[in-house]
Amino acid sequence: MKKIFILIITITFIFMLSSCTVQDEPGFKVGFHQDQSLKDICLGGSSNVDIHKKGLEKMTLYYGITDDFYEKLKDDRAVCSHFGFDEIFSIVIVMYNDADYDYLQSCVQECEDYYNIENTYILKEISKSELLTRNYNVDYPNNSHITYNLSEEITIPQELLKCEEGEIIIEGFMVLVSHTNNNYGLFRDGYISLGYRKLDNETIRIWETSI
Repeated sequence: MKKIFILIITITFIFMLSSCTVQDEPGFKVGFHQDQSLKDICLGGSSNVDIHKKGLEKMTLYYGITDDFYEKLKDDRAVCSHFGFDEIFSIVIVMYNDADYDYLQSCVQECEDYYNIENTYILKEISKSELLTRNYNVDYPNNSHITYNLSEEITIPQELLKCEEGEIIIEGFMVLVSHTNNNYGLFRDGYISLGYRKLDNETIRIWETSI
């Protein structure tokens, strides 16, 4: 009888505990950590929370390059001549709303000023000389989990959260330069994707999406 009573109490406690736990919507979980599949430019993102106060949509951005890309940087003539440019100038990490994807793609093939592409925010630019210091190389034993040496906290600009719900893209581009006409070419190489939904005027939910 005593054992039955203890069992009843235990089951009741578990039921009460589960009923008090906030259940995430399907496909969501508290916080996120996302790594892309291995590319020349490696990107990752994480957050400890999934619901953010408006204006405080912060996350940690991880970034780096592979050893293979490092070798390309040391002798980039073959890569650049294939696309009609002279050398790799830098890499840039940009953020934009997926609704602006078509417009962005129309701008990146060749441009004079990649810093002023409408509705696109440059989070970071790393020059070729910086990349050759090896400080940016990532570790990926057996092509499994990517370990980054560098990260920083970023805030998602309010202008990108313009719809009630949507998708934010963080993408890495290789910047090539032509010394003949001083034009640049941007070639995409790796990205992560975050979904968002405005819950009310003060809060927004952000989560990782499949890539």
